[in-house]
Amino acid sequence: ATTEIYTLSLHDALPIWRKMALSAAIILAAGEGTRMRSNKPKVLHTLAGKTFLNRVMDSVAALDPDTLAVVVHYQAERVAEAARSYNEHVTIVDQDDIPAFGQVSELRFSGAENYAVSYQEDGGNTYREDDVYFTERDGAQVPLDPDRVEDYLQAIQSLSLTDCVTYSANDDDLQSCGLDSPELTIEVAYDGEDGASGTFTLNVSRDPDERAAEAPADGESEEEVTAYARVGQSKLLYQITGAEYEALMAASYDALRHQEVLPAALEDISQVDVTLEGETCTLTAADGADGPAFAYQGETLENTDFQSALQALTAVSFTDEAPTGKEEITLTLHLEGEGSPSVQIALYRFDGENCLATLDGKPLCLVDRSAAVALIEAVHAIVLN
Repeated sequence: ATTEIYTLSLHDALPIWRKMALSAAIILAAGEGTRMRSNKPKVLHTLAGKTFLNRVMDSVAALDPDTLAVVVHYQAERVAEAARSYNEHVTIVDQDDIPAFGQVSELRFSGAENYAVSYQEDGGNTYREDDVYFTERDGAQVPLDPDRVEDYLQAIQSLSLTDCVTYSANDDDLQSCGLDSPELTIEVAYDGEDGASGTFTLNVSRDPDERAAEAPADGESEEEVTAYARVGQSKLLYQITGAEYEALMAASYDALRHQEVLPAALEDISQVDVTLEGETCTLTAADGADGPAFAYQGETLENTDFQSALQALTAVSFTDEAPTGKEEITLTLHLEGEGSPSVQIALYRFDGENCLATLDGKPLCLVDRSAAVALIEAVHAIVLN
């Protein structure tokens, strides 16, 4: 038998449903109602002597559902008590909570890619002071972009778990939402802002029929996404927006790693040896009027095109493909720090749109050819002038 469940908010227009027979109805009464500028839950505000919650429950009662559930969260006990006073047979459901993570110690993904991200204040295997998130690759700890990881955590924190599709999920419900075998499971180990620690688990999946559908051809637009989320083993299942789904699914290593080819901050570079068209020139660090600068043959360069071009080298896509084209330009960066480390960036011809970048001889990514041309032109300008 198919269970009919209707989720009703205070904004729903009920009259068109009055003649429908319902197996279950869910009233969403979890909101705080901050726009009302009151500590009172918004569903308990009154209109003509009756609370909003009372009015909606009366309207739903006219539909005579087999089961009536009220989802609560903000001042849950107060709202639940009011709901029971209106209907003693009502089922009270606590809305799932996304905790304030505070400090995240580990982020673990299970899905298309299975890997873990750990927080390490002194990860060591990086040239950037801000790198605190690391993951293991080929037996070594490699840094991730802290801004990208923090943005991803914020996408979880800001997730709106309000569109409840069922409050008592069974195997059929999980299967119909694709959550019997989620596309992605996210586990966040955290030390909360309130001193509490724990692990938050979120399961995410797209509608199974949409997942099974043929991907759109080039030039065709993607249809609207229908996706669902479940907190841990909760009985509540939620529909989430397409934008929320896309943000959560952007969990691959390539999505969270540094997109810049330059593996260090400009201010940490003491010298750059540039090899271009068989000739090598050396730029040394200097104090600029507006930040890090370079000097050539003892003269500080006022033009910052070289710095801008170096920072503009970003990944179009990452690759393991070895270079086969002509070497366009090579830069050996000498860095400040213990042991005076150095790294080498080389750009090779790849196709009409991209160059292939290597880091210390290993393939890294494709970069836009226009960015490579801008770097080469910046070096030509320095040498010629």
